[in-house]
Amino acid sequence: MANKVIKMHLIRTIIQSLEKGFSIRQISRDLKLSRKTVTLYASRLQSSHYGLSNLRQLDDAALTLIVYGSQEPSTNKEDPRKAWFISRLPYFLSELKRTGVTGLLLWQKYYKENPQGYAYTQFCVLFSEHRKIRDVSMHFEYKPAEMMMIDFAGDKITYTHKSNGEVIACPVLVCILPYSGFSYAVALADASIPQVVKGLNLCLQFFDGVPFSLKTDNMKQIVSKSCRYEPAFTEVMQQWALHYNLHLVTTRVAKPKDYVNIFIMQTRRSNYLH
Repeated sequence: MANKVIKMHLIRTIIQSLEKGFSIRQISRDLKLSRKTVTLYASRLQSSHYGLSNLRQLDDAALTLIVYGSQEPSTNKEDPRKAWFISRLPYFLSELKRTGVTGLLLWQKYYKENPQGYAYTQFCVLFSEHRKIRDVSMHFEYKPAEMMMIDFAGDKITYTHKSNGEVIACPVLVCILPYSGFSYAVALADASIPQVVKGLNLCLQFFDGVPFSLKTDNMKQIVSKSCRYEPAFTEVMQQWALHYNLHLVTTRVAKPKDYVNIFIMQTRRSNYLH
């Protein structure tokens, strides 16, 4: 993927991440890009005579010149080693479930079948990108202000209009800082993008700060196209994230347990409904 043109908002997100001191590995994981791709763009950005803070102020045309220069990015064909690796992935995944089978044993068998294939380190990187996430009961470590998780509560709340007696249902947006469990919930008039943005702004005001990243369970107001590797975010939310200088992160498609159990547990403790 290192030879594939990526969208300019991802370039800007890489700049933000480098400015915050994120490692290449962490940026690669957050943006669902290969480390080779992130290393390539980070190297071009850091080798420019602009500082990272100044790079964020440049327009798209100026950034394009820095990242790509005057030449078009190459369009080499996919590495045949990766195609062969992916074709064998179902077998690797099934073998790993067997007692006593380790990543090293899998790589040794892989390398014996394909001596021109990946070395052990790259094999592990690719395998970890494709293998299924472990059971949700695993322990997660969080850092203060590293992430804010958001989602709509399962049930709407209702109120009765005084003038006509109409019962009106309101979706409830819940925001949580997983490190501390500090929570905020707000009832919205509806689930439209403007209302979600309003709720998020109120949340940041309540927390009196901005986290490094915002994680969502592929909410349609935030994610326009769900994808395990490169989700597409709505234009409004991309601009909102750039304004607040934070990352947008999603769970895997159809895998809400990536964070939902912790989210539910913390939500039950929340007493902040505004």
